[in-house]
Amino acid sequence: MKVALISDIHGNSEALSPVLEQVKRLNISKIIVSGDLVGYYYNVDLVLEMLNAWDCYFVGGNHEVMLKKWIDGFEREKILTKYGSSLSLATKKLSKEQINWLVNLPHRLEVDLDGRKALICHGTPNNVDEYVYPDSSIEDWEKFQESGFDITIYGHTHYPIVRKVGNGLVVNPGSVGQTRDRKPGACWALWETQSHTIKLMRTTYDPKPVIEQCQKYDPELKYLREVLVRT
Repeated sequence: MKVALISDIHGNSEALSPVLEQVKRLNISKIIVSGDLVGYYYNVDLVLEMLNAWDCYFVGGNHEVMLKKWIDGFEREKILTKYGSSLSLATKKLSKEQINWLVNLPHRLEVDLDGRKALICHGTPNNVDEYVYPDSSIEDWEKFQESGFDITIYGHTHYPIVRKVGNGLVVNPGSVGQTRDRKPGACWALWETQSHTIKLMRTTYDPKPVIEQCQKYDPELKYLREVLVRT
């Protein structure tokens, strides 16, 4: 079985669309989404519409937690200042049912695919907002060492990596919507369950429409635009 691993879409439908086109061309049957569908960018409604056509497993990320805070009226000024107006726009574009679904996504999910046991999370298995980077300490990586899982898929850092931890693989597919490794394109990964191999993928897309939206909605937050094209 071929499984697409994607994470940190962040409302960037311009990046997700060509990724899903490539997923279709490769005859991939299932998608694992390891959190942060919302935040930063502005088309989470289109993101959900696109993913609705696929057989997906989802967990929530720290930006879904932030969406819940926004809905409940907490930390709005802080969120606006640091992350921009994406969550505010999301509450206007999404239905109550969609918002309720997003904010109630589990923070970890265990699934069995083709006889392989997979653990899906966003930060670490027990902390949705914990960062484990490629150069993090051995102690940080050991947080993924739970017995019985063939693979753990996480996100949050926006940096792609495949690493053996204990007897299992740990995979961060990188970010579809906002890569941070100074290479252009949308990052994701292909997991072949029978051979239990991972291929890190990068799909080209045009960031100009997203940059134009950033200039429209959050012109003062240069980072939102610059991170999409920095090398």
